[in-house]
Amino acid sequence: LAFHTSQAYSRYWEARTHLQSMSTKWLDAAFEACLFDAPADLQGVAHGPAWRLQVVHLCSLLHGSAISYLSRQSGSSLNVIGGIDQEEASALEDAGDQVYLVKKWLVEMFLSRQADGGLSQQGPIVARLYGAVADG
Repeated sequence: LAFHTSQAYSRYWEARTHLQSMSTKWLDAAFEACLFDAPADLQGVAHGPAWRLQVVHLCSLLHGSAISYLSRQSGSSLNVIGGIDQEEASALEDAGDQVYLVKKWLVEMFLSRQADGGLSQQGPIVARLYGAVADG
């Protein structure tokens, strides 16, 4: 009995450590996206604060979707920064893999922002941002 309890305890803490690592990576992604979004031409990139808020929202949604998947609960009760709009809720409901879908939205947002002149740091620096999303 003591062996099984010890083994279960070890598994719990291993899972908890991985969950914390996931959360930290995605928090890093949100932080880095906001930090690296310093366009050279501030006039050429519209809606910087709104874009950053959307990044924080999507990282929060990504975390909530992962927690929902891990706890095997419906995504309808997610606490997400900025809430979940009807379009997102519909897309998430139809998605086979909600976490993948939200990661896809984030990467598309980053790519679009780079094309518009934001995230104008050097390639290796911005690559950290993509790595943080992927590693979580």
